[in-house]
Amino acid sequence: MIDGNPLEDIFDTEFVEHTMINGRLYDASTMNEIGNYDRERLPFWWEREGYSEQFDWHTIMEGDSNGHGH
Repeated sequence: MIDGNPLEDIFDTEFVEHTMINGRLYDASTMNEIGNYDRERLPFWWEREGYSEQFDWHTIMEGDSNGHGH
């Protein structure tokens, strides 16, 4: 689900609130499953031990939620 209309403003695609994958609903900011099965996600591969600290996905996601950030 996108907050806004990307046909009127393409930058509205930066405000995705929810996404659906294989019929399961996820919170786009955390990728935790919501809806029928509230469930926190497992760590992404870059969040596991040994990932580069230069790629701080959480900071990037927080920055995007405050504006276009690009």
